[in-house]
Amino acid sequence: PPDTLMSLSASRFAFGTMRLTGWGGNCSTDDIAKLMKRAIDLGITNLDLADIYGHYTVDEAIGKVFAANPELRAKFYLINKCGIKLPAENRPWDYHYYDTSAAHIASSVDRMLQDLHVDYIDLLLIHRPDQLMDPEEIAASFAQLQKDGKVKEFGVSNFSPIQFDLLQASMTKVGIKLITNQVELSVFNTSVMFDGTLDHAMLHGLHTTIWSPLGGGQLFKESTEGMSKEAADQLTRVRAALKKIGDAAGVGIDIAALAWVLRHPCKPILVLGTSKPARLDAAPAAQKLSESMSREDWFRVLEASKGAEVP
Repeated sequence: PPDTLMSLSASRFAFGTMRLTGWGGNCSTDDIAKLMKRAIDLGITNLDLADIYGHYTVDEAIGKVFAANPELRAKFYLINKCGIKLPAENRPWDYHYYDTSAAHIASSVDRMLQDLHVDYIDLLLIHRPDQLMDPEEIAASFAQLQKDGKVKEFGVSNFSPIQFDLLQASMTKVGIKLITNQVELSVFNTSVMFDGTLDHAMLHGLHTTIWSPLGGGQLFKESTEGMSKEAADQLTRVRAALKKIGDAAGVGIDIAALAWVLRHPCKPILVLGTSKPARLDAAPAAQKLSESMSREDWFRVLEASKGAEVP
């Protein structure tokens, strides 16, 4: 497989698997195989997973695809996450909490390898900051996983810059560099642009992966019913700003929204979580538009999102 996150291909995207099964998704093995093959055709060879997805069913679903199509494993860079425990029929705990203990990390990885029918994970992330996180314990666990050949690279998700640095300080002692912080960013949620998260990533040469780059489908809501006035007004403003850009480029507002996130100089990798091939098909057009999007257009979308011009 490609040997690191940014050497996969020219694509700035990952295929997100969160809703393939269990959480509103009901994709068959054939459906998932077709999506994975379509992703490869588009140059999207990052495959973004987490053990909890679909209430612990997505890893198994992807594993069935790999078992039936063993040649596919070598074409994907597997990203997986652990550290959250959710109540589920196929797990022994009955409470939702975080667990980044060495024992849980090790057992989580072993289960991933078993469910996915693979020998190793390319990139393992701590899914969310754990208030009881022991950086030294995590570092020792990661070092052992790397020594055992079970995981190649490591990162985090949803960490603040100081939380990242805290863990990296312990990782440095065992000779490992965290390579990514996967965070939320969209035209609706821009907080990581202002709280130092993206600046921190650029300062330290990190690959920033972005989840929910379309705002969890908010862009496509047919009605603002049930939304707060603030959220409804933001949606109206953002749609209008994106439509202007999209119309000029001959693309839809979804492509314009993805291009807007891609335009950021941290060169983010966007996770497209979908069970629809058409969503994956938007990737090349979004990447192309991001390369030509003007500063003025970009800031007009930011203004629409925030409801005010920049200071």
